Amino acid sequence: MQGMYWQCIIDDSKMVKNNMSYTAIHNGKYFEHFGIHPSTAMLYGHKTEEIVNVDVIISSDQGPVKNNLDVDYWGWWSNKDERFTFIFPKYFLLNMCFPYGMKVLEERNEGKAYRVEVNPIDMFKKFEGSEILKPLKENS
Repeated sequence: MQGMYWQCIIDDSKMVKNNMSYTAIHNGKYFEHFGIHPSTAMLYGHKTEEIVNVDVIISSDQGPVKNNLDVDYWGWWSNKDERFTFIFPKYFLLNMCFPYGMKVLEERNEGKAYRVEVNPIDMFKKFEGSEILKPLKENS
């Protein structure tokens, strides 16, 4: 597995880590419920055994939002938390998390929306434990 490296500069003092691991559920079409914890899985109608580990990587394609039916993952990078706090399979779903839209917070330098790629680490490996919406580990 590759080591963690830095890719995108948000401002002069913040940098985004390009490779972070999270937990998620694959529903047969796409990944959802990023950062899910075994104690909350049943709230979403899932079993602990369905939780998988995924790598979230900032996509090299940061072009316009795609308005089609294909999965197009977007994540909100929080400058305060220095991690992705929301990840959704569509831009509009991510934008709905912010009452005044993401652009306002980007202008305040509180974070930034990035198109991300989600890759399974091991689809058949059981959940190893983590805190909700925090990276499982940093690869070294």
